[in-house]
Amino acid sequence: MHFNIYKVAYTDKRLIQKILEALIFLKQDYPDFLSWYRTKVMAGLEDGSRQIYVAAPDHDSDCIAAVMILKNDGEEKKISTLCVMENFRSLGLGSRLVALAMERLNCNAPIITVSDVHKNEFDPLLNKFGFEHFEEYPAYYKDGISEHCYNGYLNPQKSTRDCKEAS
Repeated sequence: MHFNIYKVAYTDKRLIQKILEALIFLKQDYPDFLSWYRTKVMAGLEDGSRQIYVAAPDHDSDCIAAVMILKNDGEEKKISTLCVMENFRSLGLGSRLVALAMERLNCNAPIITVSDVHKNEFDPLLNKFGFEHFEEYPAYYKDGISEHCYNGYLNPQKSTRDCKEAS
């Protein structure tokens, strides 16, 4: 199966809403997900500090197979959200999106956080790209669940890996 990956335009309100609906299950692990998406992501799309990429099968451009949200606000170069829908896993989309993130952020060590709930799923992908575990944050977003930060810290005052240009 072949996929197209494209950047979502701020003006495409229908698609932005469809992406929110596809990702709404994330509020189970991130209780403030809806508020974050509607405020931070939407404002970032408008001012250019956030980008959304969608992967869709060649034969069905309305299907959302994967979503990636990037943050590049001058202080952080971060993969804020990386989600491959269950029916499209193990097809290389996660790898394609991480490679695209490194290119678009112009950074071979972007920050990403992963909850305990999904850490085992992400470990092979993060290892493949050389992500370095920096910190574990107990109950950062939800009681009883730690958030693991790679290639940097959630506190911008602490140092992060140098963001060398992606090659």
